Amino acid sequence: MRKLQSSKYQSYLLRLWTEGDSQEWRAMLVDAHSDTRQGFASLEALFEHLRALTLPRTEAGQDDQSILF
Repeated sequence: MRKLQSSKYQSYLLRLWTEGDSQEWRAMLVDAHSDTRQGFASLEALFEHLRALTLPRTEAGQDDQSILF
């Protein structure tokens, strides 16, 4: 897995689909700037990836639980 870059703006194309008789949604994110594609076998996996991209980070790269909004 590549290191996540800190950014205040990120842009993706999101594709969603099911295959055959499956009820499970699949997803793909395409980075609008680099055209990098990342696939996900479930919506839960997609959501976890998006959470990881948007978590507040300290300079050391750790989650900062002390920030309140």
